Amino acid sequence: MIKLGIAIQDYPHPQDHQEPREEQALGSTPSLELDDSTPAPVAKPQEQHHMQDAKRRIMLKAIGIELAETMIIPDVLPPKFEPEFNISMKFNDIPVEMGQLLTINDTKSEPTVEFDTQAGQIFTLAIVDPDSPSSGHHGYRSYRHFLISNLDMSENSTSTVITAYQGPNPEFGTGTHRYALVVLKQQGRYNLTEADVPESRVRFDVVDWGKKRKMKPVAASYFVVKRHHVSEIS
Repeated sequence: MIKLGIAIQDYPHPQDHQEPREEQALGSTPSLELDDSTPAPVAKPQEQHHMQDAKRRIMLKAIGIELAETMIIPDVLPPKFEPEFNISMKFNDIPVEMGQLLTINDTKSEPTVEFDTQAGQIFTLAIVDPDSPSSGHHGYRSYRHFLISNLDMSENSTSTVITAYQGPNPEFGTGTHRYALVVLKQQGRYNLTEADVPESRVRFDVVDWGKKRKMKPVAASYFVVKRHHVSEIS
């Protein structure tokens, strides 16, 4: 079962990351220093909040740009998609950066996913491969590797696995495959089952599927996998 964590990031104030003061060379002009009795300027809570919001907006804009540059937008997500929060992932407890190249063996088990958003919301998470069967031929776009709904942080709540996780297993010679993680926001808890998705995992449009159930995409990330050898472990 995938683990869901709600990670509310505390974006640091620039003062928290000052470089250590370098030693003053002999004969050089001394630098100005505040008298010990003079309190160092500290940003007010409201100013800190605005700074954190600004950093968050910059981060989300950068995520959107990368998703567009790698064609996750529009191959998986709509052209006007804008992420509302960041998501992070781990495979085998090892953090994975967005866009990181992984092996088939790395991704055998379900990832751990964390959402950088407020608690009290309910989501569906999908992992799809828009490069199926190959990066040069997308006739199966997109292949559904995982679909789980009713993800929240409520006490005693249970999520619903609609499509069991299937690790990436691209054929040799089919190029590098992108695996998109798409988070859909639900309007409430849904009673979804395997009957709510096609039996075949191919040609699955996660955004259209969610739209029919009044869900909208609010966050996304991706990783890539390539089979380097015919005999690579899978």
